[in-house]
Parts: sequence; C-alpha cells; structure tokens
Amino acid sequence: MGSNIFNIFFVLGISSIIRPLPFNPATNFDIFMVGVATVVLMASIFVGKKQVIEKWNGAVFLFLYVAYIIFLVLRG
Repeated sequence: MGSNIFNIFFVLGISSIIRPLPFNPATNFDIFMVGVATVVLMASIFVGKKQVIEKWNGAVFLFLYVAYIIFLVLRG
C-alpha cells in the first residue's frame, strides 16, 4: 500500500512538473466512490465476529463493482 501511494504521488508530481495535468470535475464522483468502497470494506471486515470477508460480502462487492462499471459505460 505504501508503494502504491508513493508511486501515485511521485509519478503525478513529476508529470505535473513537466507538463501541468488537467483536472476533470467529473472525476469527483469516482473519487467519492473509492472513499465509499473503502469505508464499506473496512466496515465489513471489522464488524462481526470473525473479521473476515464472507461469501455474501464478496457477492455484494462484485455486484456493486458491476453496477459501477455499467454506470461508467452509460455515463459515456
């Protein structure tokens, strides 16, 4: 996880120094969805007795992922 965060900030930082990167406000919804998915994942892991993701949790996440992809395709 630390490597991913470093790579994102390092690559984006170096890229923006070379050439400014445009920001599309439509990506705000995508960033919001990443935050929601993180909170739901943490809640599903830490709430309960076993602290594991069960099959029904996986099915819910898979359904939400497919629904999000369909939304992205329809959004254009």
